[in-house]
Amino acid sequence: CNDQNDIFHAVQMILSGYTFFPSETLNYIKSNKCSTNSSTITVLSNREVTILRYLVSGLSNKEIADKLLLSNKTVSAHKSNIYGKLGLHSIVELIDYAKLYELI
Repeated sequence: CNDQNDIFHAVQMILSGYTFFPSETLNYIKSNKCSTNSSTITVLSNREVTILRYLVSGLSNKEIADKLLLSNKTVSAHKSNIYGKLGLHSIVELIDYAKLYELI
């Protein structure tokens, strides 16, 4: 029943124009939050920040590879490095993180 309430609450927030962050993401960010987004940017290389921004804008690995003249495997490796450095596991978490730290 609690899951239904969580889903209902999330839908209400989104329909009201708010951004909804899953509790797991919020807990992670609260426990690992840097004082500024510049700390996040220094953890990532310039190329990784560029790829992060393309990923959260909805581009596929192939589209990013084509834009940056890289191989699909290289983009995939950067994506894995980004997730690893930020301790994230999904594109949803990456989008939430990027919004929270105003990287997009």
